[in-house]
Amino acid sequence: MKAITLVRIPLRRGAAALALWLFAAAAAGEAAAQALITARQNHSATRLLSGQVLVAGGFNENQSALASAELYDPASASWSATGSLTTARSAHTATLLGNGRVLVAGGANASGTALATAQLYDPATGQWNTTGSLANARYEHTATVLANGRVLVAGGRTGSGGSNTAALATAELYDPATGNWNAAGNLISPRASHTATLLPSGLVLAVAGSNVIPQSSAELYDPTINSWSAASSLSTTRVIQTATLLVSGKVLIAGGDGAILSQVYDPATATWRNVAGLALGRYNHTATLLASGRVLIVGGRRSTGTIAIAATEEYDPNSGSFAAAGDRIFKDGLQPPAS
Repeated sequence: MKAITLVRIPLRRGAAALALWLFAAAAAGEAAAQALITARQNHSATRLLSGQVLVAGGFNENQSALASAELYDPASASWSATGSLTTARSAHTATLLGNGRVLVAGGANASGTALATAQLYDPATGQWNTTGSLANARYEHTATVLANGRVLVAGGRTGSGGSNTAALATAELYDPATGNWNAAGNLISPRASHTATLLPSGLVLAVAGSNVIPQSSAELYDPTINSWSAASSLSTTRVIQTATLLVSGKVLIAGGDGAILSQVYDPATATWRNVAGLALGRYNHTATLLASGRVLIVGGRRSTGTIAIAATEEYDPNSGSFAAAGDRIFKDGLQPPAS
């Protein structure tokens, strides 16, 4: 069996699939993935249409915000520098658009002040160009590509007080055709560090998060009427959890600070069902849908402290239970994530 080298790269929730892919690619390829050119965290990672991975922004070991960006080439398992953002930022979102460009929106600068600016990365030139700015500066928000290709940005924070800062209720829509942002109604409950999942119906499910204190509420965005409506609440509050769209069209909510049980949302009945809890309570982890339909839970921090977790678990939707993942990941085959 080949030796496996895992380069641990702190990734935000939107890059969960990329974390798994880099791990599997390093295991299956002839060369192990090399380290980043610049150490960073709270950055973004986006798989491009070429198969390369764009990593941008974040902050370094000295807590300084970064403007630099780099590309991972899975063929050579190596990193190379690419064009830098015009504004250093962390806790932003990075979204792959239908035209192959990457939209980076919002985030916070070195002093923790929220940003309203947005930029587009063009893989053909390796350069960034400014695009329309958000109406509200924000970080720790979500960005979801809708069926019509527009990007829904929701919630987040705008102050510099971190988790003690009140969350935003505003939401905005980015139109790649015009580069403009338009209002997308207001969330019923302000929230940051939440999850947002595009359902097969085209609705977007926003779940939990924090507004100074953790939330348990959930709501749905309907792009056909550009408004939000209440959904059934979770049985417990949670923040920095993961949300994974299962093959069945249901959504698995796992982990989160202060949460033990996991829950599954069924769009057909608009209800939540409690399922088994993780063996290790964790938040700031990743959750990736495997080809088998199982969900791989990786890393994070313990809900009772700040100790990083190396253990992995796998959720089986058929039994509704979690088990140690082991090396079963490789039985699911190596295929690049869809987003």
